[in-house]
Amino acid sequence: MTRFLVMFILAGILVTTSSARDFGPSSVNQSFQQQSASRFTQPEGDILSVAVIPDGRAIVAAISGLFISSADRLGPWEEGPGFEITVLEHDGETLWAGGGHQLAKRDQGGWDNFNLAEEIRIDDIRFFGDKIGIGTNQGFCFLDKETLDGIIIGDQPIRAFTVLGDWIYLGTDDHLLRATTKGGSLEELIISDDKYSWSPTQVTALASDGSHLWMGCKEGAAVFDGTQWKIFTGEEGLPYDHFTCAEARDGKVWFGTEWGAVYFNGDEWSYRAGDRWLPDDHVNDLSIAPDGTVWIATPGGVSKIQTEDKTLAEKAKEYEEIIDQRHWRMDYVVRCKFHEKGNLDTHWINHTDNDGLYSAMYGASQAFRHAATKDPEAKERAKRIFKGLLFLEQVTPMSGFPARSVIPADWEPNPNTQLTPEVNRKMKEEDPLWKEIFPRWPTSEDGKYLWKCDTSSDEICGHYFFYALYYDFVAETDEEKAEVRDLVRRMTDHIVDHGYRLIDYDGEPTRWANWSPEYVNGPDGWADRGIQSVEILSFLNV
Repeated sequence: MTRFLVMFILAGILVTTSSARDFGPSSVNQSFQQQSASRFTQPEGDILSVAVIPDGRAIVAAISGLFISSADRLGPWEEGPGFEITVLEHDGETLWAGGGHQLAKRDQGGWDNFNLAEEIRIDDIRFFGDKIGIGTNQGFCFLDKETLDGIIIGDQPIRAFTVLGDWIYLGTDDHLLRATTKGGSLEELIISDDKYSWSPTQVTALASDGSHLWMGCKEGAAVFDGTQWKIFTGEEGLPYDHFTCAEARDGKVWFGTEWGAVYFNGDEWSYRAGDRWLPDDHVNDLSIAPDGTVWIATPGGVSKIQTEDKTLAEKAKEYEEIIDQRHWRMDYVVRCKFHEKGNLDTHWINHTDNDGLYSAMYGASQAFRHAATKDPEAKERAKRIFKGLLFLEQVTPMSGFPARSVIPADWEPNPNTQLTPEVNRKMKEEDPLWKEIFPRWPTSEDGKYLWKCDTSSDEICGHYFFYALYYDFVAETDEEKAEVRDLVRRMTDHIVDHGYRLIDYDGEPTRWANWSPEYVNGPDGWADRGIQSVEILSFLNV
């Protein structure tokens, strides 16, 4: 466990042991914006592009064809225009598709196809009023949507483009360029703010919301409000670069990158990557729905990230439901694992070194919850945790010595078959401070349980932290308070009577629960003498 968590617990012990206060019911019900993701992985082959249609559904171009979203899946859509689609875009009325040198649009009458020169490769399509912009490997086309007449600007590969006001902005491997919407010569841009000055290169993401221009390049990201630039690097909070695409709306922007999606809400940056958010971290394309939901196309599938207003109480309730579904074992809140990655139905509950500590942390949250809301459910949850932690002390033969964890005696696999004497000796060779003790899971005196020994100092921090809160904010009757006092007294007596140490069933101190002056000032404990000293003072204060 990290020092930060230990110090947080200790700070809580010192604060909560002051006189208890009646906070009364809380009326605070402020909401915040919570993002969550749904993943769709049904189509075979890479997802190359995604376009949102006016009703909020997404049409997806995969190597295996076109698909359309429903509430919980992607289903096959209709036949495509007859070529492999790499780019999809919807202008509010018509779906457009591009691939290779071919362009097509679909209206009520079906697909209409248009061929460009065979040496042309369409890389992106966007709409600006009655105009369509097409980025290609040989310049930029700015055309009338109906007639497809217009202008061609430049002759180099266009990596990104957008329009702001009367200007067309083009991103290339070497420059950020602009020209008027009527054509003319290209102007190379150098951007600067009060900290940076760039001649951007590898400009692979451009987007406009009508009043701001957003750019992603090798050097970082930047936004232009029509008057001045603001530049972002990692120092300004930009989580990642290596951009692939961008979409902007209402002063906010989503960037796709080679390793996740990046979001800026106007005030702060967020990073969306990994299995929680995306089927694959390489973002090929993204599209924003009218309600702000963003659809993200990746090689492994599509992600739908939506935002909703939520209160902390509502979010806490969701966590409580998850805990109830798969995190209670006996009277402890513990971690669970999955036999199949990402499949919640395959979860199973295991034991850990820190079942007591982490259950105490959960119990502390319920004590705070009860203090703030007087919710009887919070009290019952805290009482259940207290019952579990009390049993950790009762299951061992040493008064005041709580076990790390406890499991039924018939648990499979028996952990003692894994932590054998041979394994202990090997651990000792690799780690000289390892406590060589067997069995590490002794059997309780009634034969019903195995309990884990070698309890550490951080476990004890969790116990004392919770007991102080439970006594002040949950225990109400004289009997309830006496039960807490008696347990804390037994634990404290054990520590003090054994020279400020936890003494295990072998008669020797545990590896970490040693606060004696000899240890903290000796060669093995001096590095942690500060935190160990604060710990023991906090325990005695409780």
